[in-house]
Amino acid sequence: MQHIRARELVLKTSAIQGELKECLRRIDRTPSTHTVRGMYVGGIVQAIASMGFEPTKVERIHAFKEYSVREYMELLLDSAISIYPGGGVHEGLRRLGGMAIPTFAKSMAGGVIMATAGRSWDLSLSLVSRGYELSLKPGKCTVVENANGRALIQLREVWNFCESYQIGVMEGLMQSCKLEGTVKPTLITPCDADLEIRWETARDAVSRRSRGRGEAQAGAGTAPGVR
Repeated sequence: MQHIRARELVLKTSAIQGELKECLRRIDRTPSTHTVRGMYVGGIVQAIASMGFEPTKVERIHAFKEYSVREYMELLLDSAISIYPGGGVHEGLRRLGGMAIPTFAKSMAGGVIMATAGRSWDLSLSLVSRGYELSLKPGKCTVVENANGRALIQLREVWNFCESYQIGVMEGLMQSCKLEGTVKPTLITPCDADLEIRWETARDAVSRRSRGRGEAQAGAGTAPGVR
């Protein structure tokens, strides 16, 4: 299948035209000097190829070589609308973000960091800043709060879609730690955002849902008119 190009699709009237324009403006504003490690570029290329799409990049990609963040964002955007055409651009970017942690873990440095963290959420959060430092240049991730099922993460100079793709990254990190939760973004500038993360263990989530169903059934059984 042909990889859909966002810059071509945005010229056509569609339900996602507004989202595409917004994302393309973000890309055009991204400084040309910003770079991303090739492990992420290669990871997306491999992902779209495995799904039957013809990659836009065909040359060999080196994991620790630095590539243009602008070009990487174009690749993310094209991939989002190609792989997830029915859910909106931002939703597609969020789902792509879920691939970032497995991709990082496959690299040499990423594998060491993830092995150190194991399934520990607290340790994973403490190491996430190092992951961004290795991945983006510039780009900074700071964990400013982490307690009682809530964390606050500050992303600075992170141009690659803080309010969508980066949410998926954090959701992927939670999944790797067997947690369920939500990530709420507050976009400050196109490249700066605060992410509020709330979580619970998968076991606690199942227990909570079971209690909710039980309470709903009990409530239905005692409703007026029910015999």
